Amino acid sequence: MKIKAVIWDLDGTLLDTLSDLVVSVNAALEKNGFPPHAREELGAMVRKDMRSLMRRATPDGEENPRFEQVYADFLAHNAEHGTDLLAPYEGICALLDELNAMGVRQAIVSNKEESALRAMNRQYLGERISVVIGDKPPREKKPSPDGVYEAMRLLGCSRDEVIYVGDAQVDLHTAQNAGIPCVSVTWGFRTEASLREAGAQRIARTAQELLEEIKAI
Repeated sequence: MKIKAVIWDLDGTLLDTLSDLVVSVNAALEKNGFPPHAREELGAMVRKDMRSLMRRATPDGEENPRFEQVYADFLAHNAEHGTDLLAPYEGICALLDELNAMGVRQAIVSNKEESALRAMNRQYLGERISVVIGDKPPREKKPSPDGVYEAMRLLGCSRDEVIYVGDAQVDLHTAQNAGIPCVSVTWGFRTEASLREAGAQRIARTAQELLEEIKAI
């Protein structure tokens, strides 16, 4: 195995941050008399921020006369319940431990604000990953490769020794811009079909499949 380091996305890849969003979005919609969305639908709606998510989730978006109330109800519910279901995906902690035992170095590169990212790493992953790169200006966010380059520098690895793992199209584009391989996982915010449509060539449906993909590169 030539891979000496794995760089991870966080949301939808290591941690399930979608389940709480689904509950909060649907609670706000139902409170205001609108139909809920399936998890797969909402995962596809998540892009830049929470307002844009609610714009997509609410019928007629901001043109809906109840939009601001729906958005306020979502924020209130999410503030109270936004981490009720937050946890590592099945098999992730065991996979991180196995990679560490194999001597594979690991990093997180995410668009989440860096101090919040470090806190989540400590709380939910037990600091199994030592290098954490988040949103910290003037470094550009993904799909810019800046965060990946910084992680590679701190890990002491070259392009041909590193792989990126993520659950969304932006992760594919980040890896492409950095000139490194990417494995896309199907348990996060995007479906396998949408990932393949975006050009994903390596797909993992479970943590075990992901380990096999990493070993095969």
